[in-house]
Amino acid sequence: MEFEQKHIDNFWSKVIKMDGCWLWKAAHCRDGYGLYSIKINGIGKQYKAHRFVKLIQGESIPPGYVVLHSCDNPGCVNPDHLRIGTVQENNLDKLAKNRQVGPKGQKNSKSKLTDQQVRDIKKRAQVGHRVGYNNGSNLKQLAKEYGTCIDTIRLIARNKTWRHIDAVE
Repeated sequence: MEFEQKHIDNFWSKVIKMDGCWLWKAAHCRDGYGLYSIKINGIGKQYKAHRFVKLIQGESIPPGYVVLHSCDNPGCVNPDHLRIGTVQENNLDKLAKNRQVGPKGQKNSKSKLTDQQVRDIKKRAQVGHRVGYNNGSNLKQLAKEYGTCIDTIRLIARNKTWRHIDAVE
């Protein structure tokens, strides 16, 4: 993909070049990756900054591939720290560097509920065909009983959190 020089110059103006990592100093998403927005033919387009680096270098990123950081710094856009790879390579890299997501459920030290309590909540919150959408009284009662807020119960009931736990054992 070809980009206009003004887009490339504008991109690099948002970077602090240091000895190691080159830090993106503009917008970031929640996971720490830089975001770069441009307009091409009047249409807005947003890129993750580290991916944009590969594109302006003339490299294509095949569908299903990612741009990996050798430095493990999501805000870094130093081309020497970036390479295109598979999701599997990224996951293996995370595992090798102990960056994988922490334990789920009651194995997580921050959990206030046990797996069995969540199983019980899922069973008891099923009212009618719309799980977790009742008038709230059942959910309020469960929240009080388990010492948590109603939103926590609602998210469990709708299977938005604790998805790895089934209602039946």
